Amino acid sequence: MLKKLFSDSVIYAVANLLQRGMMLILLPIYARYFSKAEFGAMDLLYQGVLILIILSALGMPQGLPRGFHKKEVTEQDKRRLLGVLTLFLLPISLLVSGLIWLFSDAIAHILFNDQGERIWVELSAGLFMAMVIQQYPLMILKAQQRSLEYSLWSLGTFIIATLANLYLIVVLEMGLIGMLIANTLGFGLIGMVAMFRCLRQMEFNIEWSRLRPLLEFGLPMMPALIGRKILEASDRYMLPHYHSMDRLGEYVMGAKVANIVEILVLIPFLFAWQPFFYSVSQRSDAKSIYAKVTLYFFAILLMVLMGIYIVHGSVLDLIGNGEYNASSTIVMILVLAALINGMQYTISPGIHLSSKLVQEALLMILAAFLNLALNFWLIPPYGGEGAAVATLLAYLFYFCASFILAQCYYPIRYPYKRMLILLLVAVCFMGFIYVVTLIWVQLLLLLFFIVCGPLLDLYRHDRNVLNRLLSRVGGGKFCVK
Repeated sequence: MLKKLFSDSVIYAVANLLQRGMMLILLPIYARYFSKAEFGAMDLLYQGVLILIILSALGMPQGLPRGFHKKEVTEQDKRRLLGVLTLFLLPISLLVSGLIWLFSDAIAHILFNDQGERIWVELSAGLFMAMVIQQYPLMILKAQQRSLEYSLWSLGTFIIATLANLYLIVVLEMGLIGMLIANTLGFGLIGMVAMFRCLRQMEFNIEWSRLRPLLEFGLPMMPALIGRKILEASDRYMLPHYHSMDRLGEYVMGAKVANIVEILVLIPFLFAWQPFFYSVSQRSDAKSIYAKVTLYFFAILLMVLMGIYIVHGSVLDLIGNGEYNASSTIVMILVLAALINGMQYTISPGIHLSSKLVQEALLMILAAFLNLALNFWLIPPYGGEGAAVATLLAYLFYFCASFILAQCYYPIRYPYKRMLILLLVAVCFMGFIYVVTLIWVQLLLLLFFIVCGPLLDLYRHDRNVLNRLLSRVGGGKFCVK
């Protein structure tokens, strides 16, 4: 069972990286073929679509595992549950899509502050419906624990949407309109085929009482989900009203580059971490394991922060074609915010194992409101930099509050002294890296930090771990005593 758990986690992580990786791969294309206003509007519309998907579904698709795996549930019950859920969700989604289309002019006026086009919103109505149709059968597959099929459908979406983007944006030069059409085609075509295959597993009915377990699961999640989206995206909607769509585009570019850390580091860690900490929770040394993982991950994040600082200017030039240098500060602030959010993952076992998820959700809501307040305070005078600082402070509050909550109900003795020493060494090396301008010297300093920081810490306290690490890197040829 544990083997299947870990293998499924890896497959879902790959599928998630495919979906997020499409944006990463296409980012240089968007930066070269979009105006800054279009680049900002792209993220504004995409975040809005994701929020509407959460609201219109009421969290019920995420509750399918609960509805499927009750002891008394039969195969016919599952088919009837899917049938009534489909009859509930699809009409609502069609209604929401129609309302977006009908009021597209007013929505464009509100979103873009008269700096965008109505057709962008109209096409977003189609993208919303396409994403609903694509995500719903994938949630069914996940509830049925058919991870490989889930991954294959995600791969199909990735391929079709990417090819359509390249053709419509690069060949036909359709800009943001081409991107919206391409993604609608990618999500819509795969979604319709996947939905058609799932129809055979449905028995349509109007027994609305069957939705109760899904609502009992989904509705309590809604405030936390909306709170996280507010924290992640509220600044996008405020920037056009205090500044310009071009400034929004610069902020979105900074956020996309910072998001590379989440795609390549945080999401893979989270997918592996959640099943792992549950699997060792009954061991007598579980708390010690959690503390060590937190220390090691903290060291990795320090290295990531220093590495991103060294290369982020070059990455911005490469992706943004030299037109987004103003996003440099935004990148580093949002990277720091992402890394703080990553540290929250490592202290979350105490919250999950003590069943304090409702309290954690309340903390997320408070962090969202703090973010909103800081946005109103910082965005008017400081623009994108102010929005980035607001995000950083909100995540810092969420981390600190989550840490206190976890320690109250599941106290863990973390190696604070070792973490503080690592932090101080990192600050010293960051100071040297900041002064030096030659990138090869900066990379050499990063290497010295790895030796003088994490590796020296392992040598002093965890030589067995260091030896295992060296044996993997050096093929068993290196060992320390």
